[in-house]
Parts: sequence; structure tokens; C-alpha cells
Amino acid sequence: MDGPEEKALAVAPPTKPARRRRAAGLLNFASAAREMAQVYRALKRDEIDPRKANAMAYVLSQLCELLVVADAHQRIARIEEAIAKARDIAGTVKR
Repeated sequence: MDGPEEKALAVAPPTKPARRRRAAGLLNFASAAREMAQVYRALKRDEIDPRKANAMAYVLSQLCELLVVADAHQRIARIEEAIAKARDIAGTVKR
């Protein structure tokens, strides 16, 4: 019996899932700038839809703003820690 029912029940061989590009470690400005440059070059070569490029550039710019804020928080924490240590040292010298 090689009718349509048989063919419909035939199972296709398993296929490999599409390989996803590993997310670049966008942890600093250099990596964000590289990614934005890739988006620009892809857009310039018409390899990417302008709306998608716009969305990607927006997300990357938001990431850059977050990097600025995170850097400021780290710097403030180090300054506060240095001030606290200086006060502790000054307090022990006066006693």
C-alpha cells in the first residue's frame, strides 16, 4: 500500500536546528561599536532590512547608555570605598 496515507505518515529525517549566532559579549564600548559597525556595513550592502537595522542600532545605543551608567556606579562605589577607608585610617590615627 503506497497511497497518500502512507506518504503522509512517512517521517522526514531529523534536521539540524538552524545554528544560532552566539551573542557577542557586548560588555564594553568596543564590542558595542564593533556590533554597530557590522549593522552599518550590512545595511550599506543591502543585506539587512533598514527597519531591522534601525531597531538593532537603537538597542545598541541603549546598551551604550547602560554601560555609561554601570561604569558611573562602579566608579562611585570605588570612591565611596576609598573615602570610608580614609576615614577609618584617620579615625585610628586620632585616637
